[in-house]
Amino acid sequence: MGDTMAILFAQAIVNIPYIESINIADNNLTDKGLGPLLESVVHMSDLIDLDISYNTIGPVAATCLSMYLAKETCPLQRMVLRRADVDDGE
Repeated sequence: MGDTMAILFAQAIVNIPYIESINIADNNLTDKGLGPLLESVVHMSDLIDLDISYNTIGPVAATCLSMYLAKETCPLQRMVLRRADVDDGE
């Protein structure tokens, strides 16, 4: 998919109801594409399954993901980060 298509995908899915699962594993994503995608995901109240494995999770995406998971209203039941390169603030 790459970052450019991820940005377009993020804009397209934000207002679609009833999406329960998103698998964007191994799509060559970096913070540039994954950040906007995760910013859209936080508005999806029906999403219960998210797989972002094998992508690079930079500071923007990591911050967004951290804030999302900390919310009491976070609907996720399953999140997969297999071999994801997660920014650790180094």
